[in-house]
Parts: sequence; structure tokens; C-alpha cells
Amino acid sequence: MIYHLIRSSGTFMIMRSSILLLSTMTITVVLALLPSSVFAQDVQEELREIDRVVAVVNDDVITKGEFDSRIGALRVELETARNGDESLPMPPEELLREQLMERLVIESLQLQLGERMGLEITDEQVWAAAGQIAESNNVTVEQLEADLRSGGMSINSFIADLRRQMTIRQVVEARVTSRVRVSPDEVDELLTQLGGRDLEGEYLLRHILISFPEEATNDQLSSIDRLAEDVVRQIRSGLSFAEAAVTYSNAPDALEGGSLGWRKLGQLPSLFVEALSGMMPGQVTDVLRSQNGLHILTLEEKRGITTETITKSRARHILISAENPIAREQAKLQLESVKSRVNGGEDFAQIAEAMSDDAVSATQGGELGWLSPGETVAPFERAMNALQINELSDPVDSQFGVHLIQVLERKDEEVGDLLVRRQAAEQLRNRKSDADYAEWVREIRDEAYVEVYEP
Repeated sequence: MIYHLIRSSGTFMIMRSSILLLSTMTITVVLALLPSSVFAQDVQEELREIDRVVAVVNDDVITKGEFDSRIGALRVELETARNGDESLPMPPEELLREQLMERLVIESLQLQLGERMGLEITDEQVWAAAGQIAESNNVTVEQLEADLRSGGMSINSFIADLRRQMTIRQVVEARVTSRVRVSPDEVDELLTQLGGRDLEGEYLLRHILISFPEEATNDQLSSIDRLAEDVVRQIRSGLSFAEAAVTYSNAPDALEGGSLGWRKLGQLPSLFVEALSGMMPGQVTDVLRSQNGLHILTLEEKRGITTETITKSRARHILISAENPIAREQAKLQLESVKSRVNGGEDFAQIAEAMSDDAVSATQGGELGWLSPGETVAPFERAMNALQINELSDPVDSQFGVHLIQVLERKDEEVGDLLVRRQAAEQLRNRKSDADYAEWVREIRDEAYVEVYEP
């Protein structure tokens, strides 16, 4: 069973933490009690090798112990993902190590940024996320722990990795996703471009990106053109697309055989949408050119989803803005108190008008009107959908702060033009988020001090 998360920091690897300090002190005491022997020397040599720095990333370091732990976990994950499918090969060792090191560098930069922003994932939040992962895999947390243990990973390592993943997600949300804006004109343009094609249709895709180097010469560009054309010829002559992606692609998903997963048309760049027009599963595009490089796509499968009705909720909320962990905890305490007051008979609308930081809805007693699926941020929508009519939520975290939510009514409604526009806007947000994320990663990588040694 595969549990998808960002795997970082092996057991021996947190050099800056008190854990390693304590571990080092303990090992030192043990070694002092041992006779001067070959065994003790071997242990000391092994510890020095584990703690050897293989990369410096600004003020952070990546050690050999961390790198070895991650590459071992990655090999297991890739082998499990293959599940006997020989069309998805194991990458060459050199390529695997090179791409993993780049991943670790980017993760380190993102986590450093999260630390500077004061982001903190509480134990309650990370264990709740672990519970959701277990539920999505139809197991209990205890069964999840047993599955992890059988795969060679402890629950403590899993929780630490999950905490890092959640921190990175919050950094990306704050620095990229929450800043994306979609205009009505962009929605019009997308709907015109799709020409009536089903917005809910989904495409299972794989992708190869051959990047242009910075300030590439004409000779380099010509060489890249020839390489891309040769890759297309190899694929059409029988080379599996997944193997070609592992071997040639510069995209972050290369080690997964270039898999993009299921995507809706509105989530894809215009270049890809045009290329997919009329494609049948199993076909491969010609070489596609963008400002970032050359692309090759294959369509593995497509499916259409027709939604005739949706459930809308009329809701209201009280928002307390909070930009750091301490402020968020204070906001939660305030809203717990508000919840008790409302359950005791006080008027929600009057409290919202007096204290909500959502200036627009506060004047309406916290009213948000009728909300369609996808119209609010994910944590808000999940909490809202779980409520019974007139029930008050527990305090809910989002990138805007902490919310207290109440659902007043629900109704089913037929899909109309307004919803189609909202779906188009959401898909455009996802498309722009992907592009902005890639650009942001390039920027933080270019601005960082990174020194990589041979691991």
C-alpha cells in the first residue's frame, strides 16, 4: 500500500535539533565505556559517514544519512508503484540520485521559508491529517502504523514527514496559490477556446519536458530540437512513454514516468488543450514548443463526467484573521467562546457584525449567501459540508485566518451557465497556480546559495 507524502530527513538526520544532540551525547558516553577496539573505531567511522554533509542550502545542510534514507524510501516507493508494470522502469542510479538531490534542495528552501514565516503545524493537525490518510485508504490509524512498520518506516518518521509536507503546503498556499487571480475576461476566453467541450471531461496524461538552458546558444537549441524529435521517434517505435520520461524529462514528475494524473481541460495550458483536440488514448503528440522548453504528451485514457445537479449551502461565518501560530491559537479560543455564547442563546449575526474580520460579510451578520461546490477554500468547504442545518462548527483554519461556520439552509440546483463559469474559473486558477509554482521554485532556487557535493 502506498501512502503519498514528502519523505525527508532520515532517522539520523536532524543535525540542528536537540534530538541529535541528545543522541550524540548518548553515543559518546557509550563509546567512552567501550574498550579501545576496532569495533569502537568502526562505529565512530560509521557515525562520521552518516553525518557527512553532502549539500549546503543557505543556512541548512543535507547529510549523507538523510540522503541515503530518502533514496532508500524512494526506491521502495517506485518499486511499489510499478506493481509489476515493466513499462515503468526503475531510473538509472545516477539519474535517480541527481533528481532526488534537487528535490531535497527545493524542500529545504521551502521549509526554511516556512520557518521564517512562523508557520507551525500542531500535533492535533498532523494526527488529524494522518487519520484522513488512513480513512482514504480504508484502514484505521493502527492498521496504517502496521503497514508502515512492515514497509520499514516507523509511525514517528511518518508523522515527521507528514508535518513537513503540511508545512510546505502552507508555504505554497501563502506564496503562490492564494495570490492567483482570474478575471471574467479570462473565463470568457477559456470557454471560447473550449468551444463547448465538456468542462468536466478528464484526461489521464503523461508528459515529457526537455528544458531550454538559460541563455542557450543556437547550437544548443538545435541540439535540443533534435533530441526531442528523436524521443518522439523512439516512443512511436516502441519505447514506453514512462521509460522515455524517466530517461529524458526535466519535469518534477519524471521519476513517476511523467504522470500528470487526471486533468480537466481548463487546468491545462492552452498549448496542451490544442494538442489534445481529436487525440485518442495511446497516441503521442508531436513536439510542442513553449517558452520553458519542448513538451511531448501522451493520452492514456479519458472520461467524461456529467453533473446535472449540485448541492448549495447558505452559510454564515465569523472570521478572525491570524498570521502566526500564537495568534491562531488565541483566535480559536475566542471562537470557542463565541460558539458557547451562541449555543447559549446569543445572536450570531450581532456577534459577527461586532467582531468578524471579514468586512464584507460582517455587515450582513456574517452571511455569505448561497455557496456552490468549489466556491470557498478547501478547509472551509470540508467543514461546512460536514455540518447539519443550524449546527456550529469547531474553529476552522484557512489561509485567511480562523472561522466559525454555521449552515442555515441547503438546496439542490440544476447546473447552469453560472456554475459552468465557476468551474472554468476554478480550472483556470489551478492552471495558473501550476505555472506560478514552477516559476516561484525557479526563483527561490536561483536566489539561494546551494553547494552540492558527491553523496
